Amino acid sequence: MNTDGLRKQVNRSGFPFQIRVRDEVRNTWRAHRWEANLEEVLWRHLRSGEEGFIDLVFQRHVRTRSPWHMVAECKRVTGGTWVFLVESGKIESSRTIVLKAVPVENEKGAATLVWSREQFTPASFVSSFGVVPGQNDKDRPSLEKTSSDLVNSVESFAMGYPHQVTGNGAARYVPMIVTNADLFVCKMDISEVDLVHGKLERGHGEFTAVPYVRFQKSFGTIFSDEAAHDWDQKTVLVVQAASLTTLLANWGVD
Repeated sequence: MNTDGLRKQVNRSGFPFQIRVRDEVRNTWRAHRWEANLEEVLWRHLRSGEEGFIDLVFQRHVRTRSPWHMVAECKRVTGGTWVFLVESGKIESSRTIVLKAVPVENEKGAATLVWSREQFTPASFVSSFGVVPGQNDKDRPSLEKTSSDLVNSVESFAMGYPHQVTGNGAARYVPMIVTNADLFVCKMDISEVDLVHGKLERGHGEFTAVPYVRFQKSFGTIFSDEAAHDWDQKTVLVVQAASLTTLLANWGVD
């Protein structure tokens, strides 16, 4: 029996990539202490009614502090490169906007969920503009749609997850996209963009391969930010799959 067609059918699903990512985290546990025990977790958004399944949740418990949760969407692509635009002069940053379960005083186990701006290593470039293959000016960028759905799933997961608060710290939830696509940042001098054609001309722009990027944008949300002036900003970590365990091993408070 020729199984080529069946193999193509399996590969179109993206599930083999997801399962491989899960096992890579499990097999390297001693190097980073993150667990990968949750997968295909149902979520349902209270505001929109949308629902879906979270691919993977990586969790780490740090002594007496409350756990970390990396809520991951696995995106397998066939070839292609994701490019994130960064203005010239910008440097890598550890600033990350994560969902935090803050303990409610005098109410054991109770927590309030807020989006919180904090500093965590490893640092990376921060970008609000991601360009993926096949995107045109009439489409809603697929990266934005994926990230928006991911943020919704993170909030839904955090609302339903038991024991949000333990010990003396606040549980944190981080949206993450894990992809096999190559990741690049394009550093560009905005003055070099031609106003007539609206393009970055040949020879301009500095392209650099990176292992991960903080994709930061205004995504819809139920919970507000701790500061009112940019409450709708959220950070989605975009990670090249081969660099995932390195990121997990080095994740910490800056």
